[in-house]
Amino acid sequence: IMDGDKCIKPEILTPGDAIREVKDCGSRVCNYMFPEFEVHLNQLPPRAAQEWHYHRQIEEIVVVNSGRLTFCWLEGEEYREAPVEAGSLVRVKGSVHNFENRTDDTVSFTVFRMVPDGEDKSSIIKHDRTVVEG
Repeated sequence: IMDGDKCIKPEILTPGDAIREVKDCGSRVCNYMFPEFEVHLNQLPPRAAQEWHYHRQIEEIVVVNSGRLTFCWLEGEEYREAPVEAGSLVRVKGSVHNFENRTDDTVSFTVFRMVPDGEDKSSIIKHDRTVVEG
């Protein structure tokens, strides 16, 4: 497929391309870093919890792939929590939050991190698809 005069080549990244990290809570993370966003593949072991934190500038979307996470957050001074099942996602926004695995199984989830600029791009995202004949 051509974009103007240049050929667009896709990228396939493997675990060997990721920055691997094991956090203090035991969470295993594969970080894929890009100039405008990041994708993190996470495995949180049984009965483990991330540290409480928040983000000043980034938007974080968490998609649970397998298992069940407990999403915990503060609304003002009030503590809240909700279970998040496989196939569901959390838009974290700027909340003070953490994720806990209260089960006996490892939970797998993917985190998408980006820095929003305040511009509504939903129309572009919804409609930017050109069908080509093979």
